[in-house]
This record gives sequence, C-alpha cells and structure tokens, in this order.
Amino acid sequence: MLFGDFTIADAFFAPVCMRLSTYALPLPAPIAAYVQRVHALAGVQAWVDGALAEKDFIDFEELDGCSSIRASRYDAQTRMQLNMFTFFVLEADGRYARHEEIHRQRIYPAATIRRLAKSAGFSVLACLADFTLKPGSDKNERLHFVLQKTKKP
Repeated sequence: MLFGDFTIADAFFAPVCMRLSTYALPLPAPIAAYVQRVHALAGVQAWVDGALAEKDFIDFEELDGCSSIRASRYDAQTRMQLNMFTFFVLEADGRYARHEEIHRQRIYPAATIRRLAKSAGFSVLACLADFTLKPGSDKNERLHFVLQKTKKP
C-alpha cells in the first residue's frame, strides 16, 4: 500500500486504480504493482462484485444543443441489455423537443462472436478493447470486432 498498511489514501486512490485498469493505460512497474495490490484487496473485490450485481445504470450527457439520459438494465440470465434513451434537442425557437428510443441488445462472449463469424464466412482480423486499438477480451466493457469476408476458393 502507499504507506505500508492500508490507509485512507489507498481507499481514496482505489477508484483511480480502477480507471487505470479500465483504460489499460501503460504504467511504470511500481504503479502497475500498486494497482494490482489495490485490485486484490477484499474490500475492492466486494465493491466490484456489488457493482457487477447491480441491474440498473443511469447516465446523463450534455452536448451543444442536446442532452440525453440513458437508463440501462442488464439481465445476466438472458444476456439482454436494455437501454432507454431520452433526448432533449434544442429547436430553432429555443424550446427543447423530447425524443425517446429503446435499444435491446443480446450480449455474447467473444468466443461466440468468433464462432458465429467463422460459420458465416468471415475471418476475425481483430478484437479490440473498448474504444481503443488494444486487444480485447470478455473482461472489457465493450468489444469491437474487425471482420473480413473469407474469399471463396
């Protein structure tokens, strides 16, 4: 830990360690070792397990002339992700128009995507983590696959 035993400083930096891991940033060896020690703490594991057990997520974003609210729910049994979006778009007269969308997604493990791509005649050129060009795995929040149609002989 930062000062020998676990202290309030380590509790303060636990969310920072989570971000460093999530964004897969290159870290000097001593910092990478510290991040791993923080991840191994029973309290941090309980925190992560609790977060993974949550079913609901609400996010708010504001851009020029548009605001959005996203409420999400994931059902691990059916692997279904439900996203309900509400958009408030600034109109020419200065009022905001409200628009709503619902997105339903089934979440698949990377191995299943690879198998389905191959059976559909595609080769997987890359599986990328989140919004980076780094290799991805099921541990990432989001995966992007680069596929190429296999040439017929």
